[in-house]
Amino acid sequence: MKILILSTNTGGGHNAAGNAMIDALAELGVRAEMVDSLAIASEWGSKTVSGVYASVARHSPRVFGAGYRVVGKLSPKHGHSASYALNLVNIRRLEEYIFQTAPDAIITTHVFSSQALTHLIKRGKIGALTFGIMTDYNVTLFWEETRLDAYILPHPDLVAPYIAKGMPAERLFPYGIPVTPQIAPERDIVAAKQAYGIDPECKHVIVAGGSMGAGKLPRTVRALDETLPSSVVISAVCGNNAAAKEELEAMGNPRVRVLGYVSPLNAFLASADVVITKAGGLTSTETLVQRVPLIALHSIPPIETDNAAFFQARGLAYNAKNDEKACRAAVKILYDPNVQAGMLHAARQHIPKDASRRVAKLIVNSVEHGKITPPEK
Repeated sequence: MKILILSTNTGGGHNAAGNAMIDALAELGVRAEMVDSLAIASEWGSKTVSGVYASVARHSPRVFGAGYRVVGKLSPKHGHSASYALNLVNIRRLEEYIFQTAPDAIITTHVFSSQALTHLIKRGKIGALTFGIMTDYNVTLFWEETRLDAYILPHPDLVAPYIAKGMPAERLFPYGIPVTPQIAPERDIVAAKQAYGIDPECKHVIVAGGSMGAGKLPRTVRALDETLPSSVVISAVCGNNAAAKEELEAMGNPRVRVLGYVSPLNAFLASADVVITKAGGLTSTETLVQRVPLIALHSIPPIETDNAAFFQARGLAYNAKNDEKACRAAVKILYDPNVQAGMLHAARQHIPKDASRRVAKLIVNSVEHGKITPPEK
């Protein structure tokens, strides 16, 4: 059995979901390969799209949010969106790649690759079963334009809104966002702290900005430094944001650990008493899967701000509007056991740990039966 995963480099979360599926399928003895669908069509196009996305999201998140909303309002009620049309550029290259690869199933982790795949499905060019993995806790634009065999939703509460957008109920599987199955069933925070050279007796706060290092990391770290007791260790994960890393290193603060791109991030998150990050679907899920209290801050609108609102409404996270409120929330979480207990209870209720394994079993069982067939419980 051969599985092809189509992802894009617009943020690290889509690739993280793909890698989680590679790990989960490998546990079942199934080989999976992940490629950037945009790069297949055009290497230059992929770099341009990912570069523009990273730059706008990092430096002008409100512009990104405004543009996203405008695109949503301008999308036609009938016919295809501009996004759909753009993803058909050099579609023959993707068609040829899939033909040569001859997969038994295709997984997409981004709506762009799903739109391109839909075009090939409509033309009768795809014989494999197709699965779309949604990586945000909201109704994301353009999924309703796609025609895949099955869709993996992050949460049961998203089923009804997607049905309202016209997606078939029988194709929606609210299994959760896949994270690597290598995450331990129960984290050992003492061992995790020791693995990263952190005194287990010290509280540890991680501030992260996703793979792009988005947000205002230096400002947030300064606010935490002024608010938290001196015994609290602060780690700043800057991702690919070299400027933020350089600014934080220049502070020369001995209790602030400054890091660049951390891989695997999930292992480092296990060492935290609190994680403060923008509400990207994957980093947030990796945090909550490990039952680490989460504070959403400087989330990129509207997708991540919607994620943050979703989390707060269910008691999964604090949705902090600014650094000051994030600091207050951190103090509450660190020193109020009742607050910690409430957040951990919510995480157990809403965020499954076995999503990647459930999705892998669905895919393998469906391929074996030649149609979408959920495995018996």
